[in-house]
Amino acid sequence: MTTPSDSPDWRNMSQQERDLGLNNGVAVAGSADIVAGWERLSLEMRARYSGHLDLRYGPRERNRIDFLKAREKGPTLLFIHGGYWQTRAKEIFTVFAGGPMAHGVNVALIGYTLAPDATVRMVRRRASDRDGAVASESQGGNRDQRHLRP
Repeated sequence: MTTPSDSPDWRNMSQQERDLGLNNGVAVAGSADIVAGWERLSLEMRARYSGHLDLRYGPRERNRIDFLKAREKGPTLLFIHGGYWQTRAKEIFTVFAGGPMAHGVNVALIGYTLAPDATVRMVRRRASDRDGAVASESQGGNRDQRHLRP
């Protein structure tokens, strides 16, 4: 794959230019209003599907999963929220579960500890706990019967 000749080469950019290029709050006009809309719609959706929210899968505060059930024992989409491992939370993105759920797909929104409190490696290490919790929930298990590390 080649890079178009008019594309900026990140290797020649300053740290400030790279940081700015990843900052959608600056790069996208009206982004604060867009995110506020996501938050409002997500709150409404969380109220409708409140039965399986904030299921703990690890020891840290943000090691939680919101499991939105579209159907019993249906397929499950794992949604790991954006924010470059540094910002945002799963609660803001609940609105995006609506599409898959309309097609009978359960959605597990994954929360995780943000940098600099955790490295990407640390977040990945929790994956087996997270995947086990989601598998149990999607197959009808309940929170008290799952084995999760304290």
